[in-house]
Amino acid sequence: MTAGTMDVYVEVGAKRTFAGAIDWPGWARSGRDEGAALGALLSSGERYARVLRGTRLGFRVPTVLADLRVVERLRGDAEGGSGPPATSCGGRRGTCSTTPGRSRTGPEAGPRRRS
Repeated sequence: MTAGTMDVYVEVGAKRTFAGAIDWPGWARSGRDEGAALGALLSSGERYARVLRGTRLGFRVPTVLADLRVVERLRGDAEGGSGPPATSCGGRRGTCSTTPGRSRTGPEAGPRRRS
């Protein structure tokens, strides 16, 4: 990741798409499609930064969509896709895991983890 860019994952469900920052657990937003989810994530950056203010974690708020680099694309919940994301990421590319019964797709999803 270069200065100014942030690695994110996108999880596409039947009704909602989620975008989340891989290195910043808990920072995820949804939209009707990938663009809307990424836009919602970008829009919520200042709010997430306020939570981290006073820490030494080095969070930098992305300012434009080009600052968000999608490094993983996952298939979400086939049972409607309107709930929370089925994915959690552990801080590095290839470490996104899904809840039992949900699958990841594409070569960028990395090896499957056992629960």
